Amino acid sequence: DPRLRQLDGVVAVVEQRVDDAEKGFRKAIELDPTDRSGYERLGRFFNGTGRMPEAIAIYEKAVETLPEDPQFHHTLAMLYELRGEPDRAVPHYEEAIRLAPSLAEAKNNLAYIYADQGKNLDRALDLAQDAKTLLPNNPSVSDTLGWVLFKRGVPAAAISYLKEAESATKEGDASLGVVRPHLALAYEANGDTKEAIAALDRALSAVDESEGMKG
Repeated sequence: DPRLRQLDGVVAVVEQRVDDAEKGFRKAIELDPTDRSGYERLGRFFNGTGRMPEAIAIYEKAVETLPEDPQFHHTLAMLYELRGEPDRAVPHYEEAIRLAPSLAEAKNNLAYIYADQGKNLDRALDLAQDAKTLLPNNPSVSDTLGWVLFKRGVPAAAISYLKEAESATKEGDASLGVVRPHLALAYEANGDTKEAIAALDRALSAVDESEGMKG
């Protein structure tokens, strides 16, 4: 029974028997290649143990076997993005959105990639606005929408969303080291040098604080 093999894997994880955990999850997939939970458990196991290439390989296999599963496309895209391969992430984000139009995180992440690359900015704006509608209080979504607007040459509109992202993010959160430089650039493009410098100072403080916590 593939579910029993998954259970074997879960117990092995708890007992820190890494090799047995991997064997259990792999056997579950072998016994039932159409059960999404087998791929999910093995993928999370690899990711949680710092084995990103193997996690990616499992989600690639999952997408190949179950191509209509939006979450697999989304997870694979995030792993590609984390590995610094946004161009490989893009088609999987697009497919995840096609299969699940309310998948806000995929829309947000894809909009951010397009904005960062400075291309498909009309598409990026649509995605970012959809994500904002779906997750109105999420600071990452506000940052993305502001970043897209900045890249589209509308810094005044960008500032309001970037300020919103900053105020909604807790002090000590490493993401402030990204949000605040975005805000500084928007202020600079809008001709407000004083506010740009202040935002950069706050960004440097956030980075210093984050590094101090790591130390």
